[in-house]
Amino acid sequence: MPDVSRSADRPSLDDVSTTCLTTPALHMSLTRPNVLVIGPVAQTEAAVTAIVAAVGKPARLWAPDVPLPVRADGRAIVIRDVATLSPVLQKAWLAWLSTQQRRRPHIIATSSIAVFPLIAQGMFLADLYYRLNTILLDLRGSTD
Repeated sequence: MPDVSRSADRPSLDDVSTTCLTTPALHMSLTRPNVLVIGPVAQTEAAVTAIVAAVGKPARLWAPDVPLPVRADGRAIVIRDVATLSPVLQKAWLAWLSTQQRRRPHIIATSSIAVFPLIAQGMFLADLYYRLNTILLDLRGSTD
């Protein structure tokens, strides 16, 4: 089998498995998955705070009255209450996420209601849902 060298930005299989077992958040920073957090506002905010702390970079909090970022800067982007985005904003985010980014950010989206049923009702874009839902944290059943 040929010797395959690895670059500094690509961990070896041993590094990834150790990282996954010991620090899942560190593994998340290596792969940059998007996270959809569903649950009560206080719990989703606590989860977002923990994810951002684990990533180790400050997050950009996005609001509907703020333009979408011109380009990704590597920081996490938090989209609060994603289920209430207008169809225009849903299309804008889908287009933004579909463009090639040099430094693709983590997208952390929150919602107090389940987003998947909104797709069947025609109120949320399926493609956007699947882009945001790389990791789903459903906190609706937790009792803290």
